[in-house]
Amino acid sequence: DSEGLTLANAADLKVVQTVTDADGDQDTASINLGANVFFIEDDGPDAKVINGTPDTLTLDETRPEGSETDGNSSPAGLASTTANFADNFTDGGNPVDYGT
Repeated sequence: DSEGLTLANAADLKVVQTVTDADGDQDTASINLGANVFFIEDDGPDAKVINGTPDTLTLDETRPEGSETDGNSSPAGLASTTANFADNFTDGGNPVDYGT
């Protein structure tokens, strides 16, 4: 895939050269870079959903945090909850690794 940078106004991005001679006289010249000068060439990964049903996250702070001690009462009084969504995606055949 190739994507070119094109700004609404090509003059929004430019290189400006300023030259100054020995007695302080200056002159400038510029070129616009905002239209099809920079390109990104990338054969990036191919992300796919392999399991469209994500994990369910339930956060219930009705009970004070840590007050559920027997491990099976609801609500658990959690201040945070987590889920691993890596099993919902693939990068074209390889499992996704989030560095965990």
